[in-house]
Amino acid sequence: MRLQLHELREGKFDFSGDLDVVKFLRTAASVGLMAIVRPGPYICSECNLGGMPGWLLGKNGIRLRCENRVFMKYAGRFLDRTLPLLAPLQCTRGGNLIAMQVENEYGSYAADGKYIAHLCRIFRANGIEVQLFTSDCADRSMLKAGTSPELPATINCRNHPGENFRVLDSVDTGFANAHFIMELWNGKAWCWGVKPQHHGDEEVAADIREIMREKASVNCYMFHGGTNFGFTSGANHSEGHYLPFLTSYEVDGVLDEGGNCGGKYSAIRNVIEEFRPGTTDLPPRPGGNGSAGRDPGGIRAAARFPCGPLPGAAPRSAGNDGIFRPVVRIHPL
Repeated sequence: MRLQLHELREGKFDFSGDLDVVKFLRTAASVGLMAIVRPGPYICSECNLGGMPGWLLGKNGIRLRCENRVFMKYAGRFLDRTLPLLAPLQCTRGGNLIAMQVENEYGSYAADGKYIAHLCRIFRANGIEVQLFTSDCADRSMLKAGTSPELPATINCRNHPGENFRVLDSVDTGFANAHFIMELWNGKAWCWGVKPQHHGDEEVAADIREIMREKASVNCYMFHGGTNFGFTSGANHSEGHYLPFLTSYEVDGVLDEGGNCGGKYSAIRNVIEEFRPGTTDLPPRPGGNGSAGRDPGGIRAAARFPCGPLPGAAPRSAGNDGIFRPVVRIHPL
C-alpha cells in the first residue's frame, strides 16, 4: 500500500476506486487467493520515496523511517486509518489476509529497533492479529540491523535459495525465522539509459525447484508488476549516476505488464507439477493482449496526479542496443 496515493494531499485519505484495497482483497478471496499485505509506511517497490508522499519532506524536524516524533505522527496517522479497514479481512476472522510485513528491507537503511517495535505496537493496537514479519536482503549485517526479536525474519534474494537460507540461519535475530523468500527476484527493475537485464526462465525455474526441495515458501517478485502511473516511479543512485525507473514495473515478471503469460510462467508451472502432480491443471491460456477490452487505467490513474504541461519522457530504443532513452515532449492537459 502506498501512502503517497492514499494520502496524496495531506490529511485527505482516499480508499476509493483504484485505491479500494478492501475490494481488491475481497476480489482476491473470491478467486481463492490468500493475501500478504505490506502496508508501509515505507514499502520501496521502486516507488518515488518508497511510497511515502513528498509533502513529508517539508515537515520541520522530520527524519524518515526512524523513531522520530514528527515522522511517527504521520506514519501512525496513516496506519490508524488503514489497518482498521484490513482487520476484518484477516484469516483469524474468516478472511484471506494471512500475514503482514512490517517496514521493508529496513536493515539496508538503518538499525532503529525502537522504530520497528513502535510500528508493531500500532499494528496490534489496530486489531491486527495475523503473523507480522520483517523482510531483508540475505546479508548478515542487514539481517542483524533490520530484524526484531519479536518477529520472524524473511529474506529477499536472487539465485541459490539454499545458500541464502543458510545465511538467514546463521544470524541470531532472537526469533525462530521462517524459510520464506518474501521476494524471489525473477527479474530486475528497468531504468532509463540502461539496457534491460533479463533473468533466464530456466534459472528462475531452478530457484523454484530448490525452494520446493527445501519445503520452503516463496513469492515471485514480480509475478505481475503492472505500471507506476504519473510521476510515482522512483530512482536509484549508482556510482554517481542518477537512474530513474521506467513507468513499467514489469521487471521481467512471470506475467508481463499487460497480464500475458511468458516463459517464466510455464517454467515455474512445470516445476510445481514435478512436486505436486495434477495440481497445475488450468483452463487454456487466453490469447491476445491480456489488457484487451479493458481500460489499463492510464487515463483514470493519471487523472489522480495534478500536473501542467511538463517535459515528458517516452521510451524509445535507439538502434539495436535495446537501451531506453528519453524523448523530450510537451504533454498537453
